Amino acid sequence: MKPSDIRQLASKGSFGKKPIKASIIETHISWVLLNEDFAFKIKKPVKLTFLNFSTLNLRRHYCMRELFLNQSYSNIYLDVLPIRKEDNNWTIGDGNGDIIDYTVRMKRLQNEKKMDVMLNDDKLNKKHIEQLSKTISSIHQEAEIVKTDFNLTNLKELFNGFVDIKPLVLKYFYVRDANLIDRSIAWSNKFLESHEVRMKQRRKEGFIRLLHGDLHCGNIFISNPPVIFDCIEFDDNLRQIDLLSEIGFLCMDIEAHDEPNLSDYFVEKYNKLFNVIQTKEDYEILHYYKCFRATIRAKVSILSAVQQQNSSKLKEALSKAKTYLRLLKTYLPSKVYIN
Repeated sequence: MKPSDIRQLASKGSFGKKPIKASIIETHISWVLLNEDFAFKIKKPVKLTFLNFSTLNLRRHYCMRELFLNQSYSNIYLDVLPIRKEDNNWTIGDGNGDIIDYTVRMKRLQNEKKMDVMLNDDKLNKKHIEQLSKTISSIHQEAEIVKTDFNLTNLKELFNGFVDIKPLVLKYFYVRDANLIDRSIAWSNKFLESHEVRMKQRRKEGFIRLLHGDLHCGNIFISNPPVIFDCIEFDDNLRQIDLLSEIGFLCMDIEAHDEPNLSDYFVEKYNKLFNVIQTKEDYEILHYYKCFRATIRAKVSILSAVQQQNSSKLKEALSKAKTYLRLLKTYLPSKVYIN
């Protein structure tokens, strides 16, 4: 579907013989239509280095995959429905017309209960964090243990993919921000080499599991119990990760919202329930994954900015990218030598 099609579907389309009348949220790989009762997620017809939604069959496949995987996290995922068009009439679900695309239908929850919104509104507290630590640690303890060989080269390449956005950073920000990319990559390579033994041990000890893979504040609703949603469906390799990578992502994002104390509190409560940080070196590895996840969010944000035609949305996406770059800078040692 094209952006114009999405606008037509949201404003004039129907679901269950009722007008959809939805607002639109756009990310770099999807559109989400929100009406009073439901959220309809539609994948963009894109082919990127890390995913391929370029054909109708692929989008249907990954919609089904998204439904299956996320139903294990919460009950808000309902079904996958066709999007049809006949003449100028758009419908979701049953009806006439050719199938143009597919959508994942979810229950709509209150936007003000999203964790990132609550952080922005200064409404998240330690009770919320304690409840969240119980939910996530329980999910993690039940997660499938993955037995894979440690591959230092692959870990380096994952972090070093940060360099892909260097031209965009130079375009939108400053040379010092682009230099930060080189510094972080140099630091990452040395860190992985010096901590290889412990990272191998963690694999043998069962700390590599099939997890969510995208556990940031925007993918959590703070309710009773908390609702976790939108896990990665397009590449299982991105979900076969160290538990420290998963919780490091969440902690990094909490710190990006200027709440380091809540981040520390989450680690404390989580680790009492599920002891995944057992040595001083494990804390260092957790810090490493915070750095890695900051690069991911910076990359996602700046790639999203490139797609924006609306100036205010462009500014918002660039502001997010800048936030994660600044956080990354605070994480890195003051002196990093580049070979």
